[in-house]
Amino acid sequence: MTELLRTALAARADFSALQLAGAGHQLGMWLADQPQARRDIITTLLRPRSSGQVPRIEPRAAGVPADLSLS
Repeated sequence: MTELLRTALAARADFSALQLAGAGHQLGMWLADQPQARRDIITTLLRPRSSGQVPRIEPRAAGVPADLSLS
């Protein structure tokens, strides 16, 4: 599943992957003792987009909200 998401996002979005070695499904608890990982996440989230533009959300088919898009 991760690879499918990575492929889809890389094709249509400004995509960055951040791997947190040792993190499990209880990410919040793990991050409590990982100050460098917290800094890495914030730095990645605040990094300027490579295009410098806000993505345009295209209208979707009837009944499918635009904010559910993976692009």
